Parts: sequence; structure tokens; C-alpha cells
Amino acid sequence: MSGAAAVEPARRGDDDHAAGLRARTARRLAGLVELLDAHGLPGDHPEGGPFVWLPAPGGDGVAFGHAFAARTGLVVAPGIGYGPSGGGHVRLAAVQEPEVLRPRLAAWANGPAKERNQPYAVK
Repeated sequence: MSGAAAVEPARRGDDDHAAGLRARTARRLAGLVELLDAHGLPGDHPEGGPFVWLPAPGGDGVAFGHAFAARTGLVVAPGIGYGPSGGGHVRLAAVQEPEVLRPRLAAWANGPAKERNQPYAVK
């Protein structure tokens, strides 16, 4: 696509594409938050942006991120990378439909309780 073609919708004032993206992101966020909560991982629905922040059990976002990714196959970003106050959290992007996430989050919820609820050690 040429640069001119890429800016043409904006020049015309065509907001349909942007509205569709906002609706899709809102749907994905709502689904992600609902699934996380249903699987014992309460996350806050953000007021803006496509990210959900989760508190890490035990307070170590890096170790939790490693364990979570290993069990679910979902990549999360340790919150410490966004500043000191993010250290006890991980950040998930709402880039997949809830149907894709459901079995992956079930893998976490169905794992050993010991693994889900304790502090993690990075190996």
C-alpha cells in the first residue's frame, strides 16, 4: 500500500475503520477481563488502551510471567519493565479473541494450586 493510499481514509474523514478497531478492542478487553476473573486472576478493565494489568501472586511479576507463559503459552510483560511500581504485576495485551484465550487460561486454572498461588522463583 502506498503512503498516499494509507492516508486517504483519514483525508476523507472515513472513521469507520477506526470505529471498528475500537469496537474490536473493547470486545477483546471485556472478554479477557471476564476470563481472567473466571479463572481466579482478577484484572482491572483499563479505561484506555488494550492492556490489562494483573497482580502477580507473591508479588514477583517476572517469575509469575515465566510460570504463566510456560503453562498457558501466553506471553505477558513483567510490569517492572514499565517502572518500579509495576514490579508486582504483569501486563497482558488484548490482541486475541476470548475464544482463543479460554483454553489457555483454563490450563492455568487447572494447574496445581501450589503453582498458581505461591511466590515464584525464576530458574
